[in-house]
Amino acid sequence: MRSRPTEKPMINRFLSSATSEPSALLIEGEPGIGKTTLWLETLELARESGFRVLSARAAAAESVLAYTALADLLDGVPAAAWADLPDPQRSAVDQVLMRAEDGTATDQRAVAAAFLSVVGYLTDDEALLLAIDDMQWLDPSSMHCANECRPRHRRRLAATSPPRFGAASSVASLGYSGSARGSIEAAEAAVLAPDDGPDS
Repeated sequence: MRSRPTEKPMINRFLSSATSEPSALLIEGEPGIGKTTLWLETLELARESGFRVLSARAAAAESVLAYTALADLLDGVPAAAWADLPDPQRSAVDQVLMRAEDGTATDQRAVAAAFLSVVGYLTDDEALLLAIDDMQWLDPSSMHCANECRPRHRRRLAATSPPRFGAASSVASLGYSGSARGSIEAAEAAVLAPDDGPDS
């Protein structure tokens, strides 16, 4: 890690845990403290460690728009991941990715099922890390899809948020509960462990 060398051990502990069990890293701190820089460096280390990374950078202006973060997460996913999706799921994903528009409402259940299938396909071959910058602005539709993956796939999450937005509660809603906390200079990082529940 080029900057913040004192924090590399914490990031390494998170990545080490994530190779064998559901794990999450929440980086909290005030605006401008360097959360996004640390988050990006975490993603770089994850890729170097063999993780496939699906990332999204949420924004306040887009938090009221459906599936904006999900579209970012799915950007760059190989076409093979969609190949065996049933037509309703493929159609719903095409709408989310703005590859098709037929004037009908997007089927939330079909989108969630498609995302679940894609995550399953990707995790067959390699560890998968979901990464969300400014998690407090994650749109509800994307949060729903992420939550659908919780019971069935090993979850690995790296997220940032200002402390006052209560992102720890959002992370907990995805199936993680805090087990250890540590300091990242003025920012705060928590390595979180999953709640007990069905997992594969």
